[in-house]
Amino acid sequence: MRENARKCEKMRENAKKFNQLHSGVRCTVERVFGVLKQHYEMAKARYLGLDRNRTRFEMMCVAHNIKRGLSLQQASRA
Repeated sequence: MRENARKCEKMRENAKKFNQLHSGVRCTVERVFGVLKQHYEMAKARYLGLDRNRTRFEMMCVAHNIKRGLSLQQASRA
């Protein structure tokens, strides 16, 4: 979670350091969710019920990891 300053206050130094330390991880995670939303239509909940949507999300993650693994493997061979 990112820490924000309140309306009339400046952000505290420890909050700035916290945000800087976590920004790299947040960027990586948000990029993956962007790919899932763009290529696998993750933004839409296609099914009623949590179990079906959870299964669909897990399958999207598996497909993404396989695709990513293959591209990394091909890049290492080149």
